[in-house]
Amino acid sequence: MVGQPSWELIPLFLAAARTGGLRSAAAQQGISHATLRRRLQALEQSTGVKLFDRRHDGLHPTPAGRALVAHAEGCEERVRAFFRIASGLSASLDGPVQVSAPDLLVSELLACALADFSEQHPGIRLRVDTTYGFASLRDCEADVALRLLPPGQLPDGDLIGFKAAEMSAAVYGEGERWLGWSGEEDAPAATPFDDADALGEFNNVYLQRSLCRAGRGLARLPCFMAGGLRRRSERWHGADAWVLVHPDLRHMPRVRLFRQAMVEALAQAVGDEARHSDHPLR
Repeated sequence: MVGQPSWELIPLFLAAARTGGLRSAAAQQGISHATLRRRLQALEQSTGVKLFDRRHDGLHPTPAGRALVAHAEGCEERVRAFFRIASGLSASLDGPVQVSAPDLLVSELLACALADFSEQHPGIRLRVDTTYGFASLRDCEADVALRLLPPGQLPDGDLIGFKAAEMSAAVYGEGERWLGWSGEEDAPAATPFDDADALGEFNNVYLQRSLCRAGRGLARLPCFMAGGLRRRSERWHGADAWVLVHPDLRHMPRVRLFRQAMVEALAQAVGDEARHSDHPLR
């Protein structure tokens, strides 16, 4: 080894290997591409190993570079574990709680519960990111994740999960045209409308609900967001709502407090919506 490399160069190496481009990796790391180039050169000089081939279409890891990616990812995971465990050892109730959840859950069911929690615990700073993508609890992208999973499916094995509610779904709307998702040429065979032609691909549940309200077609919708719509099928078990935390954070007081509050709020909200969400089947 020519010199002692800096730990700070490892994330830069991984970003370059994953993106395959100086500019994209630099943007991901919040530095200029010129700075990234210099630091990658410094890493190669300090290790005495050529890590990338520079070609017209971007960066390509050399065989040595590819061999080192797994070791760098191991370093990355250990650093993340360090911060997770350190956070989990905190006995303070005050501090941030970062939450990842699908928009329809927090917008339709939990908005008031989140506001109530913040008012009741002013020392806890909630940051709620509404996304349909699953933030990685292992990568410290979220402290608590609310997820909708297919009925009976369990979360990733190393996550601590609490199934808060079972969500019902049904077909809603008017007419006989199907408001489908990408890849649906007609209504799914599991519905009573398996011979309905698709009006188009409408890849957003709020858009589908708006079209149902306008009388423009039929869609599968969660019952909790179908208030006022005509239900055209029997209800079925559509999804399970889970509240998940990483094992390293399960004993952190503010995470435990928030987790329990969301489990209770989801169970109550789904129960209330089941009683009042839609018109009877007709």
